Amino acid sequence: MNELIYNELLKELDKHVQTENAYAPSYQQAQKIAFQFFKEHGLPQKSDERYLNFDLQKDLKFKISKNFDHQKETPWEKALDKEQVIVFRNGQFSRELSRLPDGLKALSPAIKTDFRHSFDALNFISAPDAQCFKLAAHTKIEKPLTIIYAIDDLSFQKIICPRLHFILESHAELQLVERFEYLVSANIKEQFEFNFNRTIHAQCANGARLVHLNILDGLKNAVVLNHLEVELKRDSFFQSLTIDLGIKQSRQDCYIELNGENAQAHAMGMYSLSAREKSDFFTLLKHNAPHTESHQHYKGILRDETQAVYNGQIDIAKDCSQVQSTQLNNNLILSKKSRLYTRPQLLVSTDDVKCSHGATIGDLSEDEIFYLNARGISKEKAIKMLSQGFLFELVLKLNQPLLETYIQKVMEENL
Repeated sequence: MNELIYNELLKELDKHVQTENAYAPSYQQAQKIAFQFFKEHGLPQKSDERYLNFDLQKDLKFKISKNFDHQKETPWEKALDKEQVIVFRNGQFSRELSRLPDGLKALSPAIKTDFRHSFDALNFISAPDAQCFKLAAHTKIEKPLTIIYAIDDLSFQKIICPRLHFILESHAELQLVERFEYLVSANIKEQFEFNFNRTIHAQCANGARLVHLNILDGLKNAVVLNHLEVELKRDSFFQSLTIDLGIKQSRQDCYIELNGENAQAHAMGMYSLSAREKSDFFTLLKHNAPHTESHQHYKGILRDETQAVYNGQIDIAKDCSQVQSTQLNNNLILSKKSRLYTRPQLLVSTDDVKCSHGATIGDLSEDEIFYLNARGISKEKAIKMLSQGFLFELVLKLNQPLLETYIQKVMEENL
């Protein structure tokens, strides 16, 4: 990348870690370790196969967003339940606006000294108000908890770094929904640029269940870098769906470790791209215990001059028998100028497992479009209906009627 911009970023980060903040001394020391990691590894290069088709050189912002406009109110339209919401404003946790459900307790932020990649370290260094939440054992939160990231004019050409850590004790159950709220002035909305580098780390104890939904929509000039890391113990369950409805560039990293017998993970994602938008998914699901199960399914629609990447891995450790794992990437290519890179991978170090992986590429059926045209439906609407149907398969896999209705409305507004 441009050496001048990279050096400016290092200066900004160095100044950030040398300045005293509200974190405990042990956390500040961990931030310095993260800074050393970032300096040693730098930003990802194409020599790293995980980032072979990912390029952030032109779009990186190095100024850290630290303030927000107190005059602007945060709207609640996107919250599924206004009494269950976590609010970040330009990356800062808002205690006065957040409403935690009974049983979910805020703790001191978790310290980390080992990092998956440079963006993970960058988030740890830059997060102005990292948060940790613990859900008590045998507590079931019936309605989804919405995380709202409110963004206003003060984040223009800056990087926003929210950091969250969720601990689910034994047999606790939680649903998380992530949404953006844009409080940007109308006169700059079309040109509004920012980077968003979010990390969520979740730990699920024995028998815990976590469902996660992340919806990316709104401003077209954003660059989103999301890192999701999940640890699953015995009999725990995790399900995640990321929906990319078109932003300038997005990168989704998903790391899941199945560490106890009968743990189960479902990682899913969909992307619907137009113009020159880019979407990049990287997944690594590691089976570290026998009798575990995982499923990955990603679907996308590419139009115009868009680019999509799916780089998925299943890693089954030695002596982890009786593992079931599937991996599938389906794509509709609606333009000869779009590009797709798909690479499902299996890394198996034991026998007695059931695994499959694959990828498909196709186009919309002309017969189906003709059938709808013959019944008075315009070609444009027919393509929209078929596209929604293609993607909505993943929504149905959630088996969550409330979330299905919620997602359907969002998709109708954006597709």
